[in-house]
Amino acid sequence: MAATYNFEDHIRGNTFEGVKFNLNDSGGPIVLTGASIELRTSKRPINNLLSTGNGKIVITAVPGEFQVKEQIIDWVAGKYYYSIKIVFPDGTVKTYIKGTWRIINGYS
Repeated sequence: MAATYNFEDHIRGNTFEGVKFNLNDSGGPIVLTGASIELRTSKRPINNLLSTGNGKIVITAVPGEFQVKEQIIDWVAGKYYYSIKIVFPDGTVKTYIKGTWRIINGYS
């Protein structure tokens, strides 16, 4: 079953500071070498995709750890439901994390 992680509210157009996730199972850290990782939202515009393929997610040198990098998030304001899917080199697909992320409009 996927763990739940709800991102803090984020002001649209501001820099998101990034977040690291550590994945473990009963055998210890999950080996992420060669895996691809995607964070997909309930609202599907292509600019909402964060992934290792577009460099917005990176697998770190720490076993079992990956990071959603610091970046500007300029998504349309609203509440997003997301999941993080990992595709392993052997073709296995697993969703380890899911939750919500609310993007809000800033006021000047």
